[in-house]
Amino acid sequence: MTRAQLSLGNPVENSVGMLLVPIPAGEFLMGSPASKKGNYLDESQHSVEIGRPFYLGVTEVTNLQYERVMAPEKSKK
Repeated sequence: MTRAQLSLGNPVENSVGMLLVPIPAGEFLMGSPASKKGNYLDESQHSVEIGRPFYLGVTEVTNLQYERVMAPEKSKK
């Protein structure tokens, strides 16, 4: 984790076993530079600002995790 992430706190594990890490507010470039070979027209590089920190999952959400969050009564069967 970066210093900015560590300053926000430690990673957390939620009730369905997902590991989440803090993402700090800030600005970054998103997309591909125009000089990249094979770029599509809609891939232009642009600045993006994250207004407030948030937590992001380290891995993809599994089907079981999704079911436990979206239909907790079904996942207990």
